[in-house]
Amino acid sequence: MSQWERESGKTLPPHKWLSLVNALTGHTACYSHVEAHRKLMYRWYLTPDRLNKIYPNTSDRCLRCQTQRGTMLHTWWGCYLIQPLWLEVIRLLSKVGINLPQEFEACLWLDLPTSWRKQEKALATQVILAARALIAINWKSTNCLSETNLMDKIRLYYVYNISSAITASQKYKISQNWEPWCSQYQFQPP
Repeated sequence: MSQWERESGKTLPPHKWLSLVNALTGHTACYSHVEAHRKLMYRWYLTPDRLNKIYPNTSDRCLRCQTQRGTMLHTWWGCYLIQPLWLEVIRLLSKVGINLPQEFEACLWLDLPTSWRKQEKALATQVILAARALIAINWKSTNCLSETNLMDKIRLYYVYNISSAITASQKYKISQNWEPWCSQYQFQPP
């Protein structure tokens, strides 16, 4: 918590941190999504800045841009080579009527507006998780953070969500969450 607060310049009370760590509760049944979110929140990823503190001979520069310190916030949000991906996420969600704040708290910490309906939070969460998975998979690369890759990853999450529903009522609920996205981007049920 203190490292995130130091890097971001934001101070949050402990109960808020607990709610952010558990932000996926009720939005996904996939344990790997929950685990990936907790890895990000608990700063599990070995960023260049952190590696430099462990191994002083290594560079602390971002693996993508090579110009700034590779802190967690820079690597996941602030790098100018990552920003187009987040802008694409915001653009895609706005086309379905979800206005995601252009702040790292929404995209990295899943600190979504409390005024949103549950359906909006569920859909935005899945799209954000897809973008974050792309960043994690392509840790040292810049060329695979395109709209096509993002849409492919979102489609994969959609199929997983629908396929993981055990009962008909769960499948209906998940389909309702994805309905604005499916009608805008012509996703077909599996």
